[in-house]
Amino acid sequence: MIENFKPSGFISQHALCKDPRNSDLIFGFMENNLLLLKNGTLPCWDDVKQLIDKEKTEVYAFGTWKDKSCLLVRPLPETITSQNNFFFRHVRFCHETLDDAFFRIAGLGRQLHYWRSTHLYCGRCGAKMLEKIDERAKLCPHCQFIAYPQLYPCIIVLVVQGSKLLLARSPHFQPGMYSTLAGFIEPGESAENAVYREVKEEVKIAVKNIRYSLSQPWPFPNSLMLGFYAEHDSGEIDIDGLELEDAQWFEPNKLPPLPNPFSISRLLIEKHLKEKQ
Repeated sequence: MIENFKPSGFISQHALCKDPRNSDLIFGFMENNLLLLKNGTLPCWDDVKQLIDKEKTEVYAFGTWKDKSCLLVRPLPETITSQNNFFFRHVRFCHETLDDAFFRIAGLGRQLHYWRSTHLYCGRCGAKMLEKIDERAKLCPHCQFIAYPQLYPCIIVLVVQGSKLLLARSPHFQPGMYSTLAGFIEPGESAENAVYREVKEEVKIAVKNIRYSLSQPWPFPNSLMLGFYAEHDSGEIDIDGLELEDAQWFEPNKLPPLPNPFSISRLLIEKHLKEKQ
């Protein structure tokens, strides 16, 4: 189930690793792209150790999985990116080649990679940040400011009208694909307020009977998606043609191409259809 993000047996860690074992798992990123071996599997320390200069590379243990450390290696040296036995694949599509456990751990690794890359220096005084030993955090030695991994909460909602589902498409989607509506929660706003506002802003309709369903961490780069259902209350679909290029009511037997099965949008849709059978 999507509610259980971390796979069974995964134990969180937060420590720099000075002596990796050959079997430890490597999570290396180039933006949203994960380093993989040519066969589509994750590399181990033994695959990369000859290419890494420990003086220039941070090796951070963020968890253990089946007695293997999960190591975040950053930045990736050019000697790795130029090797023929490696390639990069967008984390979003790694679900097709990695099993579910590795895919979920890779998502966590991507979030931590972004956090560590953007918190090298204190946001208050500019001093170089240090590791906080007792928890997953960065500590400023000068002003004592503590920086934790950041999460940006978002809502995502499936709006229904009788049997029909409201789906929309962004210009950034794959050709033909439609999805549910989503947006960031603003300061001082509840998740339910955000659902009402986002739907009103994006398609100009009002909704009612807003109810929470499920959540999903979304590591692009550090969102937490809160999934809701809502019913059409009033108004007709009207889009501005900028953020969305189309939005329509679809009957369950005439749905367009949908997002990947692991996405919360797809799960909201499938859960709703199953409940209505």
